[in-house]
Amino acid sequence: MKRAEQIFEELQSILTNGQLGPSGSYFYTVRELAAAYSCSLHCALDVFQKLTDVCLIRSIGKRCCITTGPCAANTPFAQYLSQNTRNIFGILLHDSSNPFFGSLLNHLHSIAAQQNYELIAASTNSDPQRTKTILDLFLSLNCKGVFNCTTITREQEPFFSRYPLPLVTLAEDSKLPNIDTVLVNNFSAGKHVARHLIRSGCKSFAYVTEANYLESDQRLQGFRHQLSQAGFLLPNNHIGIISTLQKKGINTREASWFVTNLLNQLRQKQTPLPIGIFCVHDLLAVEVLRAVKHGQSAKHERLTIPKDVMIVGFDDLPIASMITPTLTTVSYQYSSLAKTAFQIMIDYVENPEHRCQSYEVNSSLTIRETTVSQETVNK
Repeated sequence: MKRAEQIFEELQSILTNGQLGPSGSYFYTVRELAAAYSCSLHCALDVFQKLTDVCLIRSIGKRCCITTGPCAANTPFAQYLSQNTRNIFGILLHDSSNPFFGSLLNHLHSIAAQQNYELIAASTNSDPQRTKTILDLFLSLNCKGVFNCTTITREQEPFFSRYPLPLVTLAEDSKLPNIDTVLVNNFSAGKHVARHLIRSGCKSFAYVTEANYLESDQRLQGFRHQLSQAGFLLPNNHIGIISTLQKKGINTREASWFVTNLLNQLRQKQTPLPIGIFCVHDLLAVEVLRAVKHGQSAKHERLTIPKDVMIVGFDDLPIASMITPTLTTVSYQYSSLAKTAFQIMIDYVENPEHRCQSYEVNSSLTIRETTVSQETVNK
């Protein structure tokens, strides 16, 4: 193993454990590192580059500072940020064309304008390298903090956990100690959907999601938990995991294939109907609805909504009330989500004693034509 690699691996552990000081402290100069580890300047420069690549150190002026997380107020890096930051927050999005993010962005802009802040939004298109580039750009633009509206994968956790600016994640559960989270009570919402479908007479159930959501999907967990409590199963082959095409959104062919295959299986096995299909968000629910309406084979008797198939979405986007039949969906106040996140961000920026935690916004079920209302069931 090369000497630079050995020093790098040793320093990774030392920096992470805080042995050279808290995040925001000055790191060695190149000469100091060379002297401390009895190596050449060329070797020390190689180590610096490796530590910079994994974001354990960052350059400010002529010095490098340790960046293993949010910086304490009395550290050089924090003082540099406080002297140079402007009234700007960054917003990290999956896809700015997505109606959900569009609505959230509008509410954040409205709240920011009222408090004399500006927002800079950028889309990652689910590209990890682009995510890193954008977050570094927010830092170079002297933003005060970042609102994150993306799913943080396990591979991205080290980078996010070492990010020196305040981070507040909306609608996604990050579970990182340096990030505040504001989200809908997804577990409770999943349970609510299951109860509604059971009361509406569903005999079997399915769940459709995207691969990006599956790792820590509380909606699925709540849905499955409530079904189990009521004595129903959610078989693994009834869970559709749909991929996302870069810059093109949901893979509609996969969604259509899953629904068509699922309905064919139900017919072959003579599974009792109706089946209740819960989708992780409205856009996916719309694709499921279209597949049920248009993707069935002429060989079989056509299944109809909601008599044979009931569908529930999540987010109550405008399209939910515009499509035919109209979509039953989990709804909540976007304004409440945005207002709570902004209040938390201001406290994170201004309060040295701020402690990150998770906050929840309540939701409700808006019942429309893709399911049967309780009143109809009772008639």
